[in-house]
Formats: sequence, structure tokens, C-alpha cells
Amino acid sequence: MAREAWKKQRNRDIKTSNNPSNPNQNACAYAVARHLGVNTSIKYLHRISDLHRAIRKKYTLRSRMSNAKKLLKKKPLTVNQFKKILQKNT
Repeated sequence: MAREAWKKQRNRDIKTSNNPSNPNQNACAYAVARHLGVNTSIKYLHRISDLHRAIRKKYTLRSRMSNAKKLLKKKPLTVNQFKKILQKNT
């Protein structure tokens, strides 16, 4: 059932693609992947999950907030301390 939903979603992405030369890849996602050198890693590039999968073929990909999470374990944390953590990690 989930696979059928995934196929319908993928077909919809291909039909509404903004890349006429290769409808399997969204032009925006393709530009980012090309800049990172991972544009040939996977067939489909429409959603952020596709882009993440392509990037993970060559690089380690992690959340920008993963560094802040370990700093957030310190309690209590003031609002100003939290703002400084966000500024460093964005």
C-alpha cells in the first residue's frame, strides 16, 4: 500500500516537473546537487528527501540543530543563551 502511494506521488512529481530536459529531476534540486557534485548519484531529484539521499552518497549529512541539541542539555538555559546557540548554528 505504501509503495503504491509512493509510485503515485513519484508519477505526479514527474508530470509536474519544471525540468523539460529531464523530468525525473526538479531543476532546483538538480542545481543544488550539481553544485555539490552528486547530480549523477540518484535517478530522481524532486523532493528534499531525494536531495538528502543524493548528498549522503558522497557526504555526511546532519541536521544543523544537532550541535545545538547537545548544548541544550545544559539546564537551566536562558533565552539569550538559546539565541546565541541559534546564531552560531544557522
